[in-house]
Parts: sequence; structure tokens; C-alpha cells
Amino acid sequence: MKVLVFAGTTEGRLFACRSAEVGFDTTASVATEYGRILAEEKLRSENQKFQNEESFSNLKIIENRLGESQMENLFSDFDFIVDATHPFALEVTANIKKACEASNKKYFRLLRPSSDFLKDSFKNCGSSFFEFDSLEELCGGICEFDEKCASESKTLPNIFISTGSKELSCFKKIANFAERCFVRVLPSIDSVQKCIDGGFLPKNVIAMQGPFSVALNEAMFRETKAEILVTKESGRAGGFDEKIEAAKNCGMYVFSVKRPKENADGTFSDIEELIRKICEENEK
Repeated sequence: MKVLVFAGTTEGRLFACRSAEVGFDTTASVATEYGRILAEEKLRSENQKFQNEESFSNLKIIENRLGESQMENLFSDFDFIVDATHPFALEVTANIKKACEASNKKYFRLLRPSSDFLKDSFKNCGSSFFEFDSLEELCGGICEFDEKCASESKTLPNIFISTGSKELSCFKKIANFAERCFVRVLPSIDSVQKCIDGGFLPKNVIAMQGPFSVALNEAMFRETKAEILVTKESGRAGGFDEKIEAAKNCGMYVFSVKRPKENADGTFSDIEELIRKICEENEK
């Protein structure tokens, strides 16, 4: 049985190793060199845990950014396709689904659970939590917040952006964004270059790999004197809970992009449950 997993997330890498461990012929697909490095690090750590370099000889990692037609060609070699992409990678997920339908392959979604409890506790403790449907709308919300601050003769607050390097252009509409905004991205040349090209000051770019603890998040928020946290509801595996708790401890405002809703059919949040389902499907 051959399984292809799109493994650009923490849960994707965990699933790929678990899939290989139970004996599936597994291929982990990542889009970037940085994703490949993380996948290889996870594979090495699992090998060391089993103290056997051949433990995961049936796991292969491929690096390529695929369109729908390329996915169809690749899928022909596999029995099952597991989409473990980020909850906000909507275009990639749509392409994977279309390619599975076109190639008549079984599609499974491995989706990290959401974090409603912390959001609700944040709202109920007297702090401010604002949700938006998109990053563009969120930036508009910050502009309105700035107008309110200006009308009350308050200093415009510093902003800590933790939504990655892909959508930075909308922040340019924020007054004095280059001086006020601190952006945390992955430690890759491409990510940092996007920040610089987007007009952010080099001294305000933090290039680090998560996950980040509550204490480390809190230290960064206080060091940058940020009063606003910009985030996405990416789930526990994406470090959302730690960010929200740290923001609450620092008395910050949170501006968050809502998590996109997905069809529940064929969707799993538990790796072991998905492994069992694949086994069942393979026996049919």
C-alpha cells in the first residue's frame, strides 16, 4: 500500500513517520527546501528513537510545488492521498481534492483541532479579541483602531505580526507601519526577503522557527513593546494557544483571522484514527 502525504505541517510530518512506522510505503511531499529540512529532521529524530537507521526505509521525502495537473500525474503511483496542509492553505487543498477526483484516488484530510476554549477565555477576561474573515479586513480593523486612538490623543500602538510572510502588502495601509510593525517569520532567506521587499525594517524582522512557548512569546511581545497581536486561528499545533495566553498576560489586543470552514467528510484530527481508517479502506 502506497500513501502520499502533503507534509508541510507539524502534524503532516508526524503522520508521515507514523505511517511509515506501521509499514505503509510512504512518501512525504513538501513544497520548499525549508519544509524538506524540517521533514528530514523529524525523520532523523524518529530513527534515533528506534535506534535503527532502517526503521523508516519505507519513507521518502520529495520537494516540489505542484499544480493540479502535476498532482494528477503524481497521484497515479499511490493508493491513498493525505492532505495535511495548513488550515489556511485553501488553494492547495482545493487542488489536491480536484486532483484526487480526477485520478479517482481516496482523499483524506488531516486537520489540526481548533482552539475555541482559549479564545473564549480571552474574551471573557476583560481583554479585547477581534476576529476577521481575512487579513485584508484585519488590517482595515487596525486602521479603525488607530483612528480611535488618534481621536483620544493616544500614541499609536506597536504591532506584532505572526501570520507569516505570504500576505504582507495589506499592512502598508497602516500608518507608520514600518516603524510600528514587528513581523515574525520562518528563518529562510525567502521569508526574510519578502519582509524587506514589503517595506518592513530589518531590525523589526524576527526570523525564528517555532513552536514558541508562552514565556518566549511573552518576552518577544514585551521586548517589542507591542500592544496588538496579529494572528490566525491556526490551532494548537500552530502555537495559537501559547500566543493567546502570552497576549492575555501582556494585556494586549488580539486581531485574529478566523479559521476557514472545511467539509467534514474524510477529515481527521487524530493520527491514529486516520491510520485505522486507511487500513480499513485498504482491506475493502
